[in-house]
Amino acid sequence: MTPYEELTERWPKVLQSALWRAGGFLALAGFPGAAALSAIRREAEGILGKAERQEWSNANQEDWRGGQPERFVSGVTAGHCLNGICGGPEMLRVLQGLLSAEVRYAGGGSITVYDRPGDRLGLHRDIEVCDVTFVTCLWEEGERQGALRAYPEYCALPLSMIPASRANLGFTVDLQAGDSAVLLGGVVPHEVTPMGQGQRRVVSLVCYQLMDSSA
Repeated sequence: MTPYEELTERWPKVLQSALWRAGGFLALAGFPGAAALSAIRREAEGILGKAERQEWSNANQEDWRGGQPERFVSGVTAGHCLNGICGGPEMLRVLQGLLSAEVRYAGGGSITVYDRPGDRLGLHRDIEVCDVTFVTCLWEEGERQGALRAYPEYCALPLSMIPASRANLGFTVDLQAGDSAVLLGGVVPHEVTPMGQGQRRVVSLVCYQLMDSSA
């Protein structure tokens, strides 16, 4: 069963949700708010010195979920503040309203840094524990060339059927510092395109699992 087939069978209400009507992704300007952003930034500043460089040029791409997409980034595991905010009841209520389905916080938040020309994250769908991805742009500096790109038109198709040249496909999820995006990352193919000269983007990322109504 493909991720799209599983979605239609187990969570049909999601296909009527605000998030799905928007394309399976949605940018939320100014969310989760100034206080939460400030707290997450303070925590991130304290741990960014521990970020480790990840450079994988030979992608081990799965057609559906998981695999090892090409990546040139730095990253570090997030702390208690990010996990507390994103796993809290207010955040869960917002996401459940957008999805028309219950979600469970999967934990494992991280901070990712794109700060070298060409830094990127290759085309992929997220791993099994990450049905829904929540990304917050903490800092964005320099020329805004690299960006999160989503390809909802390929939700029902394997990644191998998505053209290698896709500049005219999909949608840019436009995020400025302080904005967030919600993405059905287990279904909607997505990537972060290469950063430009002088561009620096720092994002936090957390995952949620869709829950059956009987769970």
